[in-house]
Amino acid sequence: MSFHQGFLRRYGEGLSGLVLLKVAGGSTWPVKLEQSDNDGVWLLKGWRKFMEHYSIGHGHFIVFRYEGDSVFHVIILDKSASETGYPLSIESYTVSPEGEFLSQKEENVVEIEDSEGFVPVLGQVQTARPWTM
Repeated sequence: MSFHQGFLRRYGEGLSGLVLLKVAGGSTWPVKLEQSDNDGVWLLKGWRKFMEHYSIGHGHFIVFRYEGDSVFHVIILDKSASETGYPLSIESYTVSPEGEFLSQKEENVVEIEDSEGFVPVLGQVQTARPWTM
C-alpha cells in the first residue's frame, strides 16, 4: 500500500523508516516503510502480517489517521462498510528513544495461580460486586 503524495509533502519529513499501526483495543503493529524509484512510499515488511491477522481482503476499506511520531490509528471496515471486530492480540509495540520498535508482548498479561498452575488473563482485571435480588 502506498501513501498519497499530498500526505508525503506535508508529513513525509517526520516519518521514520518504521511506522506503528494502532487499532481499537490498543494493539499496535510495526510496519516498515520503503521508498520506491518513483518517489512513492510503501508499507512493506509487517503489512502482510497485519492484513492476515485482521483478515483484510478485497472489498475492505481501511481508514488511517496520522497521530504524529510515525503512529497511525487504523479503522478497518468490512464489505458492508461496518467496522470489523478486532481479534484479541496481546502483542504490542512501543518506540525506543533510538527509533526502534520494542515488543511488549507480556505487558497486559496477569497471572493468577490456581490448583492446576498459572492461568493467563488478558487486559485489566476488574472486580464485580456480588449479584443479589
